[in-house]
Amino acid sequence: MVSAQVNGEIVRATMPNANPSPNPNLGKFFLARLTPGMNYDVVFTADNHATAVISGVPVPSSTSTTTVSESSARISLNPSATGSINGTVMLNPVTDDETVLIRAKQSFTSGQIITVQSQNASVDDSTPPGDFTYNMTLPVGAPSLGQYIPPLPIPLSAQAGVADIYSIQAAANGYATQSVSNISTGSSQNFTLIP
Repeated sequence: MVSAQVNGEIVRATMPNANPSPNPNLGKFFLARLTPGMNYDVVFTADNHATAVISGVPVPSSTSTTTVSESSARISLNPSATGSINGTVMLNPVTDDETVLIRAKQSFTSGQIITVQSQNASVDDSTPPGDFTYNMTLPVGAPSLGQYIPPLPIPLSAQAGVADIYSIQAAANGYATQSVSNISTGSSQNFTLIP
């Protein structure tokens, strides 16, 4: 997945072209309709790989296209072991009719905050109404970060100090969002959301 983010909020996301070789467009992606005059963090995630981020990517105008890599210098994600963070979310007042969104975020020492994964929690049918469960598979390896400064390629460097350190956020419409920081894989985190 490739996403354009602002302050850790996903603005647009897409899947890179996955047609097998020989294909000159393999891995190509396009994030369209971004608000001009802003800078974005472009975040790359893949199963069994560490996250990569290019920060400060500009979109000067509504007709401009900013290139962050080329076929001769593709963005490469480092292999990574994975672990999971799971837990429950209880809505109070109780209901099974809301969508509960869980996000795993990472913060870099340089100030960037990114969403690594976002998913809807599942209704737990075996309990009274209002109980949801989640299980997120996340990379253990250090994410890579590079600042968008032409010319290409943008150098990416591993950020060892934030490896396997996440903030987990739970949100539902009509309920106050909750977030818990400094959680590593192999942990459980439960939430009770109230209005």
